[in-house]
Amino acid sequence: MKPYLFGLLFIIIFSSAQFGLILRHKSPYLSDSYFYKHLYHRFQGDTDETAREKVMNKIDLSNADNITKNIFEREEVYSDVLIFFQRRPFYPFVAYLTNIIVGNEYLAFLIPVLLSYLGLITVTTYFMKLKFGNLLSLFAISLFISFYPFLDWSTYFLTDTIGAFFWMVQIFFIYKFQTTTKKHWLYLFFILLVISFSNREQSLLMFPLLVTSLVLTKIYNPKNRLLKNFIPIVFVSLIATVLYMLLATILKHRNIQDAIVYTMNSYGFYSNSYSNMQIINYAWNAVVISHVFFLRELVSHHWWFTFSLFASIGAFMTFVSSKKPQLLDILIISSAFASYLAIFIYPVLSYRFFYPVVIAVIYFAFIFIEKYALILNNKFNKS
Repeated sequence: MKPYLFGLLFIIIFSSAQFGLILRHKSPYLSDSYFYKHLYHRFQGDTDETAREKVMNKIDLSNADNITKNIFEREEVYSDVLIFFQRRPFYPFVAYLTNIIVGNEYLAFLIPVLLSYLGLITVTTYFMKLKFGNLLSLFAISLFISFYPFLDWSTYFLTDTIGAFFWMVQIFFIYKFQTTTKKHWLYLFFILLVISFSNREQSLLMFPLLVTSLVLTKIYNPKNRLLKNFIPIVFVSLIATVLYMLLATILKHRNIQDAIVYTMNSYGFYSNSYSNMQIINYAWNAVVISHVFFLRELVSHHWWFTFSLFASIGAFMTFVSSKKPQLLDILIISSAFASYLAIFIYPVLSYRFFYPVVIAVIYFAFIFIEKYALILNNKFNKS
C-alpha cells in the first residue's frame, strides 16, 4: 500500500475510533434530535399524537432546564416547535430507510451521521491533496479532525454534519464541472443542492458562494474560461433557490424572522410579540456578542489563534500579494465567506454551523506554512 493511502486509511480508522469513544461517554440526543425522531415515527406511519407519545416515553427531563421542559411538557409548545423541523425531513427519512435494513433505531440514526462525518473528512482531504500534495494534506486533515467542536457536534443525532458533507460535495461537483466542463457534474450539483434543502436551510447560502466565486474569478482571471463556466452553475443554483423559497412560501414554512422571534422568546418559553425594529436590534446585538465571544475564545486557544493568524497571512499572500489565486483558492474562500454569512441571518454562534470556515482556516494556514517552509529550505540549500 502506498504511504499516502496508508496514512489516509489510518486517519479514517482513527476518526472512527474517536467517534465511537465519544459516543460511549455521552448521549447522542439533544432536544432537536427528538423532533427528528418524531418525524421518523411519522414516516413509520404513526400519527403526530402517537409519535409525540413515543418521544415522551424515551426522553428524560429529570435534569432538563426549564426551557427544555417547557418545550416537551406543553403540547401546544411542542407542536409549535415541531413546525420548524417539518421542513427538514431528509435525516429522519434516511433513518427510516436505514432502519428497514439494520432493524435498529439507534443505528438507523447513527449511520447517516457517521457516514457524513467520514465523508466530510474524505472530501476535505481530497481538496487538501489537490493543493498541498500527499504529506501536507494528511497533516492538514489531521488538524481538522483535532478540532474538538467538529468531533463533539458530529456525535449528536443532528443534521449539521450531514449538511457540511453535502456542502463540500457540492463544491467538489462545482470544481469538477469547472475543470472538465462535463455536464453530468452540473446535473449532480443541482440534484444534491435540491436534496440538501430538505436537510438544512443553510444550503441557500450556496448561491452567494457561487456569486462570490464568480466575482473573484472576474477580478483575478477576467479572460479565463472559468468565468464563462461559472454562469450555468450560478443560474442552476438560482433556479433551485427560488423554487425552494416559493415552495416554502406555499407550504407556509417558518421563515428566518420566525426563528429569531422563537429565539428571542427563549425557544418558546415566552410568547411575546416584537416589532420589526426590536427584531433587528436583537439580531444586531446578537451578532456583536457572538463575535466578541468568538474572539475571546480564539485568544484563549493558542494553537487555533496561531493557525488563524497563519490563515490570514496565507489568504493575503494568495489574493493581495501574488494576486494569482487558483480555482480551488477561490472556491474555498468563497465557501468560508458564504458560511460566515449565516451568523448575520440567524445570529447564534455554534461551531457546527461553520465547518466550511474551519476548513478554510486550515487551508490558507497551510498555504502560508508551505511557502514559509520552501523559503527556509531554499535558504538552507544556499547555505
